[in-house]
Amino acid sequence: MIQEGCNKFFWGFLFILFNFRIQGVDILPDIIGYILFAMGFQALAGYSEHFAKGKIFNLVLVFLSVFTIYQQPNQGEETQINPIGIIMGVVTLVLLLVVVYRLLMGIKDMASSRNRSDIMKEARRNGAFFLSFK
Repeated sequence: MIQEGCNKFFWGFLFILFNFRIQGVDILPDIIGYILFAMGFQALAGYSEHFAKGKIFNLVLVFLSVFTIYQQPNQGEETQINPIGIIMGVVTLVLLLVVVYRLLMGIKDMASSRNRSDIMKEARRNGAFFLSFK
């Protein structure tokens, strides 16, 4: 059960962190990553309250990610600023940070209950890496 949940998070991160677009269509859509996250949170919810709380924020991201599957390609050098897009982007980023925080705190709780300080340190280090990469 634990390994299955962690595998869902691994594959979810791949879909969320990499954006490859062809003619405006996301080849690795974020929505699949967030659905995998939801499955991972569901599998691990019994091990920490952080997983249960992360699942709630993740559901909002599933909904918001529908709007990012297609983005019209830029035409020429002219840049268009869409205020709604900026607001959605900021909200999505904040929610993603909360979801990843809950995920890492859940992993830290699981490691603490098993006296695995190495995993606790790794969760903390990966949180810093994610913040700098995203």
